[in-house]
Amino acid sequence: NFHLVDTHSDPSVGVRHAVEFNDRGIHMIVGAARSAVSGPVALVSGLSDTPVLSYSSTAAVLGTSTYPMFSRVIPNDDLPAFSLIKVCQELGWLSVAMIFIDDSYGQGYASSVQNYAAGQGIDIVAAPSFTTGDVSSINTAVQGVKESGARVIFCITFAQDVEALARAANEHGIVGKGFVWLTGDSINDPVALVEGARSPAVMKDFLCGFLSIQTKPLYGEKGARFHAVWRHEKHNLDL
Repeated sequence: NFHLVDTHSDPSVGVRHAVEFNDRGIHMIVGAARSAVSGPVALVSGLSDTPVLSYSSTAAVLGTSTYPMFSRVIPNDDLPAFSLIKVCQELGWLSVAMIFIDDSYGQGYASSVQNYAAGQGIDIVAAPSFTTGDVSSINTAVQGVKESGARVIFCITFAQDVEALARAANEHGIVGKGFVWLTGDSINDPVALVEGARSPAVMKDFLCGFLSIQTKPLYGEKGARFHAVWRHEKHNLDL
């Protein structure tokens, strides 16, 4: 039997269904997408020794003994975090700020960045966090980046908060010429972000100079075959 559930990236929804799945005797859970959901789901599922396999939850903490029933088919955030630092080192960007989403994904990513930065001579001059969907929290975090004086900024976020970040960064004058924003794999379709923005011009200014560091475990011919099969199956499931 196959049960399809959309958590809408809400940990409470994931936990509720994980409890239901435990009662049903489900043999395995595939997902969730976000680390903030997969973590609580794996804890609940672990009570009945039900494995959880995620295709995109990358928080490094999920690989620790706290989550013995969790596994994934994608590298954790240590690799892209290290890559961000190496890019800055190679380009001579030795003083940077970081802004990150305050959940298990953002916290883990930020921690990895800070650890690698310390070993590579990169100074993280500010690292404010923000609550997803909270415009006031985002504005406060961006103000903290502005006050740091940094011109190279790591942005650890998800697509749903990019427009609020763009507006805040534009208002504080930390976009465009003289500023570089670097991000992970959660911002991978800038065209869609611009087309879906309420203020396309502001979004364009924000994304100008953006560098996205992504890990690609599937590439080349094998990757193309996998994605072709996935698109076909996704269509059949009417997702």
